Amino acid sequence: MDFRHCLEANLKMAQKLATLENLSLAASIENDTEYQHEICKRIDELKEKIYL
Repeated sequence: MDFRHCLEANLKMAQKLATLENLSLAASIENDTEYQHEICKRIDELKEKIYL
């Protein structure tokens, strides 16, 4: 049961990271650097949680 819980939590984090990376790409394509910087900050914060 615990292993499944860990897998589900890992999946949610991976999905959030992929979503943010896609948003960053979209902001880059639209040359919206302010929004891209906001997204990159959120990506960095998420990665800190993942790799602690």
